[in-house]
Parts: sequence; C-alpha cells; structure tokens
Amino acid sequence: MNSETKTSLDRLEMEIYQKWKSQFPEKVLLAVSGGLDSCVLLEVFSHLQGRLNTEVVLAHVHHGPSDTPLQVEYRDRCQEFLKKRAEEKSLTLFCSEKPRKTLQSEEEFRDFRYAFFRQIQERERIPCLLLAHHQEDQLETQMMALLRGAGEVGLQGMSEGSPRVGVFRPFLRHSREELERYARKKGIDYLEDPSNSEVTYFRNWLRNHWFVDLEKHKKGSLQALARSLGDISGLLNRERSTFEAQVFAEKSGGSYIDLPSYLGLSSREQLRALALFLKKHQVHEFTRSQLVEIQKRLDSEQKEHSFKVGGHLWKIQSTEIHLESCL
Repeated sequence: MNSETKTSLDRLEMEIYQKWKSQFPEKVLLAVSGGLDSCVLLEVFSHLQGRLNTEVVLAHVHHGPSDTPLQVEYRDRCQEFLKKRAEEKSLTLFCSEKPRKTLQSEEEFRDFRYAFFRQIQERERIPCLLLAHHQEDQLETQMMALLRGAGEVGLQGMSEGSPRVGVFRPFLRHSREELERYARKKGIDYLEDPSNSEVTYFRNWLRNHWFVDLEKHKKGSLQALARSLGDISGLLNRERSTFEAQVFAEKSGGSYIDLPSYLGLSSREQLRALALFLKKHQVHEFTRSQLVEIQKRLDSEQKEHSFKVGGHLWKIQSTEIHLESCL
C-alpha cells in the first residue's frame, strides 16, 4: 500500500476526497502560480494522489516582461520556487516559454495561460485541468460581471466542474480563510504577488477595500453574499441548460448558434444567448454595450457576413452564427 494511503487526512483533504474520490482520471494537470491558493492545491493533491490513484502533473505560466521591474523579479522567483517544490515532491513540472510581448489586460493573461495549459493537456493526454479558484474569487468574478452589466449570465460565475474531464475547481466552495488555515497548519511557503495590493486593478479594489469594508460593517456578510449568489447561480445553471439546448448546436468544427432559433428569441433572450455563447468560448470580459452592438450587427438580411466587436470575430454562415477566432 502506498505510504500516502496510510496517512491521515486533514479536514480540507477529506472533504475533497470523500466528494470526488471515484471521479479522478489516471492523470491530472495542476495550474500553479506560486501564490497561496495554488500552493495549497499542490500540497492537497500531492498528498491525495495515492488515494485517488491519479498522477499529479504541474504546469506553471511565466507571464513574461513587465513595465514594472518588481513584477519581472517576482515572476522569475515564482518559476524557480516552483521548480524546487516540484523536485521536493517528485512531481513533473512544465513551465511555459515567456511571451514575447508585454501582456496588459486580464484577458490577455488568461488567454496566454489557457493556451499553454491546452498545449500540455493535448501533448501529455491529460483530460483534466485543476485550478485553485476559491469562494472569494467566485464572488469577485460575479460582482465584476454584474457591475459590467452582464446580468444573469454574470451571476452564474465560474463552474466547479468535475475531475473527470475539462476544468475542475475543487476549492470553489471553500473560503480563502480555510486555505490560509491549511497553509499555516502544514507550514506551506508561498509567494505574494506584489500587484495584488495595486488598487488600480478593479478586482483588487473590490478585494482589498469594498469587501473589507463590507465585512467590517457587518461580519459574515461575504459568506452570506457568496451563499446567496451561489444559490441563485445554481438555479440559473439548471434553467440555462434547457435554454442552451434550444439555441446552441454542435458539429465537428465546434459549437455555434442556430440562427433561426436565435431570431425567434425576444431581444432580451438574444442578449442572454450571446453572453452565454461568449462564456462558452472562454470569453469572460464583455459589457452590455458590446452585446447590444453584436445584436445589432446580427440583425441583417445578409445571409453570409462577418464583423468584429470587442476584439472577437463573428461569422454568419447561412443559418449558423460562429465565433470564428479571438484576435
């Protein structure tokens, strides 16, 4: 019997193991940044891999050059730090090449990361990617989407997923405080991103000011807000599946919107369909005004045409609406 199987499990490990123990494939890919969340993810699953009968493989993305020297130093330190951790844990670590240009927006960072993760998954035949998003990350994502005017689609937030295939977020129902407790108990080292304190980023302002002030004013507010939004999101997700089945279709080239079905929707339902279709293609940052602009462009008598909105190319082919590429 593997020595890992004999050791007792921490509460966080036990909750994850009991809920998901029968669903893990032979190999999983863990995205690790060097911060608290991903270092806890690494520790939990390096401890659980024997019980789960799965091989843990690590992937780290170096985000390349930056206009801030401190940020470049941090990115270099993270890579070396994780190489050492992987060696200590006897785990395989894949590190990305540095991007040639300086990445600017949150969307550019995300696209670069996911392209690397997909590359590793395809090459190594790893069906599942594990991400360390936790409850507060979900709350931030939902609030940012709502404030951008994304409506009910924004409320749905990130999906927990499943370890069987695709993306799995095992910490999504766990708070950052739980992860911090686990890190203290296990003596886990991690690196703090210096950009986390820069409130020029809206996400950081929400996290470091608005959420902090809300919790000071009424203790327990964040947990209550997260639970409420989670309940609403669950209801919306169940209803969304039926809606998507009516509007979206699949073929070998990927998913598309059925144009006749789309045109039969009300104006509000059309906006919802467009928002869901963008999210289906891993496009998370869009505004209501962009959705309205797409809606206007689709209201055309031309059978075949294409247009760009928000950096994304839409292509109409007879009775199909495609999101052809992200530029």
